[in-house]
Amino acid sequence: MTPPSDPIFLPPAPGLAAEGAPRAVPAGVTLLRVLGVVQTFHVLTLLAYAGIVGGTAAGAGSAASEPIWIVVAGLLVIAGLAGLGCCVVVIAAPRRPWFHTAGLVFTALSMMCGCWPLAIAVLVMWLRPEVQEWCRR
Repeated sequence: MTPPSDPIFLPPAPGLAAEGAPRAVPAGVTLLRVLGVVQTFHVLTLLAYAGIVGGTAAGAGSAASEPIWIVVAGLLVIAGLAGLGCCVVVIAAPRRPWFHTAGLVFTALSMMCGCWPLAIAVLVMWLRPEVQEWCRR
């Protein structure tokens, strides 16, 4: 029996392109991670502001030493830590199906935080089919 003239090729493994090279990360994922870094700076600014408010509230004899400012500082710290957790998840999340939903929610929350130009660009890129396919595999 003679061997076939053309070799038989198997389909590429999941996550690999037809040439055998790893698939490139879609632009939407890269933009989302950039947005995560930008939002991290915003959250760190919020935490610094909470430290200033808390430090001022702890000062004796000032008008800001009322207990309400300590509560405000505590709420700012809680919101800042929650936001920092979201930023870390978006920046370092693995390639999983839930990552697409998490990215969409993070982009929507970023629009409420005043990062409109970048968040709208991320949203447009994030809803493309190649990003959804990349997250599924």
